[in-house]
Amino acid sequence: MQKNIIKILSILAVFAGTIYAQKFNDIEEIGMNYYGNITAPDFPKDLQWLNTEKPYSISDFKGKLVLLDFWTYCCINCIHIMPDLKKLEEKYKNELVVIGVHSAKFLTERGTENIRQAILRYEIEHPVVNDKDFEVWESYTAGAWPTLVLIDPKGKVIGMTTGEGVYDTFDPVISDAVAQYERDGLSLNREPLTVNWV
Repeated sequence: MQKNIIKILSILAVFAGTIYAQKFNDIEEIGMNYYGNITAPDFPKDLQWLNTEKPYSISDFKGKLVLLDFWTYCCINCIHIMPDLKKLEEKYKNELVVIGVHSAKFLTERGTENIRQAILRYEIEHPVVNDKDFEVWESYTAGAWPTLVLIDPKGKVIGMTTGEGVYDTFDPVISDAVAQYERDGLSLNREPLTVNWV
């Protein structure tokens, strides 16, 4: 695996029902397990969704890798990673689903129409959920914008990271994960997710 994974995904552990991240300096020393142990918390049912005709649950993505992107539209670091997310979505369009979790930093960012305009402005093509009350943020213990969480095809959390450099971090991980699932005979859902533009 490439050395640029040094900044990488945190391996998660559960304590008293809350997800905590333990950082590792070099994934090559510990090895990487592409199967998670922690069930990914689901989306609350009353949240508003954009770029899709229906709300989703984690179970809707069984057989796919899911990358949650916790962002807010006034965050420059969140804007910087958008091209990386697009590259990942294109490269792994049959294996990966990106879900934007918009967790507003400021009150004006909480409005669904403001988020819709940001989605149009930044040409975001994946589903986005308005996490205006930080329910999803708190369930995943996100602590910064952007935070990214990778979930395996069985709905278990593999790991998380924060900050920029998303493509270089996730490309080798997703590639190796898909290869491992194929070796293990795990049935992947390779049907691309169809979403509707806002």
